[in-house]
Amino acid sequence: MEFVVYFFLVWLYISIFAVLHKRLNIVENTFVYLVILIISINYSWLVIDEFNVISLSEKRAPYLAYLINRSIGIPILTLIFVNLYTRIPTLIQKAMLLVSAVILFVALASISTSLKITKYLNWNYGFDFIYYFVLMVCAIGAYKIMHRVMKGVVEGI
Repeated sequence: MEFVVYFFLVWLYISIFAVLHKRLNIVENTFVYLVILIISINYSWLVIDEFNVISLSEKRAPYLAYLINRSIGIPILTLIFVNLYTRIPTLIQKAMLLVSAVILFVALASISTSLKITKYLNWNYGFDFIYYFVLMVCAIGAYKIMHRVMKGVVEGI
């Protein structure tokens, strides 16, 4: 059941990303995806394997669902967020989008705990909120850095 839920959700994220009018070009999207993937993998390794504050299911299907969410779902949703973020003109709307994206990520984490994919030992949703907030800020920062570099390269030619 867990695998089916996360497979459907990731398929939905990819479909939304495919039809979304993207403001970022392929290089910027790839860079942001890879940065978020690296952060997500390292975060999960630290929190689950090193600090042991979250435990994972030992069964195959839930573990595979966790891997799909960590390696595909979170980075794709972050790309959708960054592409929407670049379209919004006002700071208030950007802040509302940021908070709603973080709430969406925390809701997805609660789905993971309710499906018994993860179990919080010395962890709570507040820590998840902080992590996803920092993740979104890192995604925006990665976009701005890459955009600035790309702008300098294009102007230099």
